[in-house]
Amino acid sequence: MGGGNVYINQVKQMILDDPSARYTLEEIAKCVHLSPQYLCSLFKKHEGCRLFEYIEKKRIDYAKKLILCYNIPLSEIAAQAGFADYFTFSHAFKKNTGISAMQFKKEISSNKRLITK
Repeated sequence: MGGGNVYINQVKQMILDDPSARYTLEEIAKCVHLSPQYLCSLFKKHEGCRLFEYIEKKRIDYAKKLILCYNIPLSEIAAQAGFADYFTFSHAFKKNTGISAMQFKKEISSNKRLITK
């Protein structure tokens, strides 16, 4: 894999530390002292997906945790997970999970009721 892993690991840690942060490509690249183009190329080579696809997946993972832990509106979850608006969140959620955020929330709620009965 080579020395690029160090940069990729730094980027991944940065994203995991705050998945809701709205970083630009330039900001991320600057943090690891690489050009934006090279960072994108290196990330795709090491992770098999584009950088912002990875960020989106981590935001969805974070949103799922929020849905599991808190009974708050999905629009608020979208904002807390770093999405610009509910529509973008809703589209990304369905793309990444295969179900809508509303359906996921209903299934979680239904399962919680079964567990507490």
